[in-house]
Amino acid sequence: MAQSVRARLFRLLDGSGRVGLGHHLLNAALVVLILISIGSLAVETISSLPPEWREVTRFIDWFTISVFTIEYLARLWCAVEDRRERFHHPVWGRLRYAMTPMAIVDLLAVLPFWLSFILPFDLRVLRLFRILWLIKMTRYSPAMASLASVVRAEGRTLISAMLLMLITVMVASTLMYEVERDAQPEAFSSIPAALWWGIITLTTVGYGDIVPVTDLGRALGALFMFLGVGLFALPAAILAAGFAREIRRHDFVVSMNRLLRVPILAKLDAATLANLTVALVKRAVPARHALLRPGDPADALYIVVEGQLDVTSPRGTRRLHEGDFFGESALIGGHQTLDSTITTVTECQLLVLSAEDCTQLASDDPAFARRLKEFVDRHRGSPAGTPH
Repeated sequence: MAQSVRARLFRLLDGSGRVGLGHHLLNAALVVLILISIGSLAVETISSLPPEWREVTRFIDWFTISVFTIEYLARLWCAVEDRRERFHHPVWGRLRYAMTPMAIVDLLAVLPFWLSFILPFDLRVLRLFRILWLIKMTRYSPAMASLASVVRAEGRTLISAMLLMLITVMVASTLMYEVERDAQPEAFSSIPAALWWGIITLTTVGYGDIVPVTDLGRALGALFMFLGVGLFALPAAILAAGFAREIRRHDFVVSMNRLLRVPILAKLDAATLANLTVALVKRAVPARHALLRPGDPADALYIVVEGQLDVTSPRGTRRLHEGDFFGESALIGGHQTLDSTITTVTECQLLVLSAEDCTQLASDDPAFARRLKEFVDRHRGSPAGTPH
């Protein structure tokens, strides 16, 4: 019984297997709790805050710490349910989990608070540790998780860009020190002092507290300002490119999973499926919209990514959900028409494979052509637009 509860709790916390509504609601609630706690942390520093509001912030602190302590202990208890073998041992597995980066963040986010009851912790130190809760958001938020993945994937490139920026700042500061030290001995008294000018100039902040006054110094300053615009845009460009790759990768995996649910496509090899994902077109359809009507040409295969649709035909009405598909008669050809009305119940996201693209793929890919011929032979003469 305890093992069954532990397994269900692990799936709820980890989101492994088919992610349910409970996992999404829990993650959303924890993200909201983190944001409320960080807001409370900021409000606490207001010296004129009324006493009753300080009581509210203390309650938020206690409640948040308690929730995340329970979460940490629950994750530690459930760690043995992880599919990875190194976590399976009841003792060593949990110790290995406790040494993972996110588990360490979870522990550091709550441990100082409880230690403050027995050790003389400065409250400012406790506030510093609570900022770690923002790191926890990478676990609960898909967007933050994507950012962490991009940073990991682009780590070497980002480090190279940072080193190039550091070298440029050092060169700029050294040159400016040599040019300006006689004209401004106080502002450019040493290379470390000139580094302040180099940083604010190359980052294009330009506070104006230290500026070159010689003609050569101004010329160098203008040159390094132009360099700063390009150099400090490098990390943003690297992250943007990484995000684009991450989104493409995610879309590819999602599209592949959808294709594998369609019987005609389920047994195709990976290369053919990859070609199919390129041919698929995303389509967003608003709620309560008549997507197709009787007599419309069956010219595309539709796969439901998100949302619900009703298919009304002489045989009755059937509701389609995520993962269902319809319009596969388009792959048979022969200028068939639909005999059903397909209406969206909610806002829908669809993947569409046109008959034209299907024919082109069949001509380019013998494996797909054979699979398509088998499908046509089995379904020739079946009603058009049969939903699945």
